[in-house]
Amino acid sequence: MFKSLAERIAYKNWKTATFLFALIGSVHFTAAFLKSLSLNLFGMLLYALLPLIFVKRKDWKEIRIKKPIFSTYILYGSLLVALFVVVSYILHFCIVDFSAANFMALMAKQQIGYGVITRFNEWQYFPVAALGFVALSPLTEEFFFRGLLLKSFENKLTVLRANLLQAFLFSFVHLAYFWLIEFNLEIVIPTFLGMPIGVLFGWTVQKTDSLISSIIIHGVHNFFTIFLVYALIIPVIG
Repeated sequence: MFKSLAERIAYKNWKTATFLFALIGSVHFTAAFLKSLSLNLFGMLLYALLPLIFVKRKDWKEIRIKKPIFSTYILYGSLLVALFVVVSYILHFCIVDFSAANFMALMAKQQIGYGVITRFNEWQYFPVAALGFVALSPLTEEFFFRGLLLKSFENKLTVLRANLLQAFLFSFVHLAYFWLIEFNLEIVIPTFLGMPIGVLFGWTVQKTDSLISSIIIHGVHNFFTIFLVYALIIPVIG
């Protein structure tokens, strides 16, 4: 495992990639325990840094840092994630309303928690929030989950199983994101119900052989999510 790190071929060893996931995950869960937004941000940056550090530049194409093929899948994926976000909002609203089991409600609480956003001025701050959600997560998480991690699993498992496993770990670490806002076990169920999104991101990368596709689709997903938070939830609870 450590030999793979030293030789900067982490994508070839699933144990090495899993170790790096555990390392980053521990940062996120520690951040949740300490309620440290800065430590959580550091964990986000590690998603992008570790693949670039422990994979040689000449091998970046192996973790799919390259132009996509069959780019039509980017359009399909974007439409699917937009539909998923809308359906997810409707289901959460109908089943759990704006309780802690609704991850969108938690996101709204996070935005309001900064102390400057209310139902009367939310659209003044929406561009900044949208930029953060559209840029940060897609540009960091995709390098690790659909880049290094997915490729390492594909060297050990079937394509389908590799995709399912990375999607599960992707959903799992989101618990730390939500517990950073509010610790509540109710969020466990909707967090893992969101696992199909991680599967869709991975499927798109496998079809296009490029991280660019999942970065774009991830951005579309986050934009629609934060838009619904600002348009439909903050006006109610803000």
